Amino acid sequence: MSKAEFEKIRKQLNAFEAKREELIQLSRKTISISKKIIYALHANNEKEASSYLDEITKLAKQVQGNYNYDLGMAKVAVQEYVEAIAYLEYVKTGKLLEFSKLNIDVESYLLGLCDLSGELVRRAVNKGIEGNKDEIIKIRKFVEEIYGEFLTLELRNSDLRHKADSLYWNVKKIEDILFTLKTI
Repeated sequence: MSKAEFEKIRKQLNAFEAKREELIQLSRKTISISKKIIYALHANNEKEASSYLDEITKLAKQVQGNYNYDLGMAKVAVQEYVEAIAYLEYVKTGKLLEFSKLNIDVESYLLGLCDLSGELVRRAVNKGIEGNKDEIIKIRKFVEEIYGEFLTLELRNSDLRHKADSLYWNVKKIEDILFTLKTI
């Protein structure tokens, strides 16, 4: 038995665990800032939401692609990042954040868009409370367009396939809000 070999193994394991712990912390911070962005946007504070953009983008770059170190937390962090900055882009411009402007994997982008639709339902509810029917119609059209694009994708039985189903239900929720406003 070679003690030197086991010393090399021990060093490799320690380095792996140190990197894993670092990525877990970066992932937690990314998720936390994503939630701050979303909360600020729901509170109509676009300036505060935008103030986190540089920090979250740096964090997401560090986390992206390092998925073999933990059991999915880094992937979730990148999805949350997409959801938050895509929501910010929608609030600022009314447009979809383009995949080509991000340096992330396709699956994380698409999963983030699925989650975005839920935030847009919440925005539609808030706009309904304000009586802003035109904004709700705009949100419905936007989510319908995303859903229409997802219908053209070949999605297998995976997390993405299941989350993509939420797009349909989120369109229905927005339609229900519009129907309720019409009947009031």
